[in-house]
Amino acid sequence: MPNPNFPLEDVLVEKHPDFVAAYCESVQLLPQQVAIVRYRGKAIAILPPTSRKLFWQGVEVEVIDISTDAKLPSGLVAELIPLLAPVHQHQKQKFANFASFFQVCRLSG
Repeated sequence: MPNPNFPLEDVLVEKHPDFVAAYCESVQLLPQQVAIVRYRGKAIAILPPTSRKLFWQGVEVEVIDISTDAKLPSGLVAELIPLLAPVHQHQKQKFANFASFFQVCRLSG
């Protein structure tokens, strides 16, 4: 699974940087950035500003600057809508990320 839930991610990054560099994709966002993480072309995570998250290597990360415009293109919104349907337990976190993402965009816009 490309979207692991690493326990104590900060400790892993600090104490085992060689492991992180060899096996992980690290995403660290600034206050004016959000990110869409895709695996095999499908969105698997939405990260809000100032977040830091580790993924297994092989994911694509699209960082979006929301400092001037928090509106998302309609094509991207259509791609992200399926993340709103939490059918399985593991999808509840995706929904929380999605809700946080749009709350931040609404407050920033």
